[in-house]
Amino acid sequence: MWQRRHPLEVDRDAWLHWLDQRPHASPYLLPEWSLFWERVWPAARAEFWIGAGQTSLLGGVPVVRRRRWGLEWVFSQPFGTPGGWIGQPGANPGDDFLCAIASPRTVEIAVSSSANWQPPTHWFRETITSSTWLLDLGEAVSSDILNNLSGSHRRNIEKGSRLRSDIGELNTPDEVSAMQTDFPSSLRQSSRLVLDPRKGPVCVAIFTPTGALRWWVARVNGRCVATSVWLVLKDTAVYVDGASLRDDKYSGVNHHLFAHLLTALSHAGVRRFDFGGGPGGVTKPGLSRFKEGWGARAVERSETRLRRFWYDRLRCLRP
Repeated sequence: MWQRRHPLEVDRDAWLHWLDQRPHASPYLLPEWSLFWERVWPAARAEFWIGAGQTSLLGGVPVVRRRRWGLEWVFSQPFGTPGGWIGQPGANPGDDFLCAIASPRTVEIAVSSSANWQPPTHWFRETITSSTWLLDLGEAVSSDILNNLSGSHRRNIEKGSRLRSDIGELNTPDEVSAMQTDFPSSLRQSSRLVLDPRKGPVCVAIFTPTGALRWWVARVNGRCVATSVWLVLKDTAVYVDGASLRDDKYSGVNHHLFAHLLTALSHAGVRRFDFGGGPGGVTKPGLSRFKEGWGARAVERSETRLRRFWYDRLRCLRP
């Protein structure tokens, strides 16, 4: 039996317990990530599809339902690990999940490629490949995190430290709003979240009470020069967004900020740092060198996108 529930209606302790069953569960699977998209997207609703047995809940699937072109679009949460099944081991929903979630108006959904679910005949199936840059410390002690840096990263960290940048954390929407006004308007289009005057404050308002959000900012002479946002769940941290001034006189401050945050998270028990990536394994060369310089390595990921056949044809006309 399947139940559609809002994240606030789901037992959060039970959901976190299910996440504990997954090795290195992504912080993007926290209920608050669904709530964030509900707040910042028009006509969006966060939903957990919960599978229930005769006596207890078995698990569920986090999705976001959004209206578009007069239709309803259901999909796994953006920028994170594909949702897939989260729950008791061995409780595989199989085709029952697709049949339940595919209401007559549902047009698209993405699931984990490893789920091995067979879509109904009226669904179009497509595998989407992407990559991320992952730094896995394994059993290394926290003091070792900066030992494998590239020479250019070391030089940049030294440059940033000589500027005596002040590094602090943002914990309230007002602090985020004040930080955003310190960056020039020309940078606002280069950041999908941290410099967006609406999304940034909403993100900190939703995640700060849970302790999962770490938002750092580096200032030089009182001016914001670099900022970086990460989500943390147990031993895993994922990069959400960041921004830095492209000015030679502030060269190295962003590297100094990253060195600080990686060390701080490592001391807090984080062992896996997900720097993010791009579709098809493609990232900008400069970004790839930046991530690789910290010791991160490219890791391929894939998801299976399922659409109704007629909606797939519509997307060909209006992508």
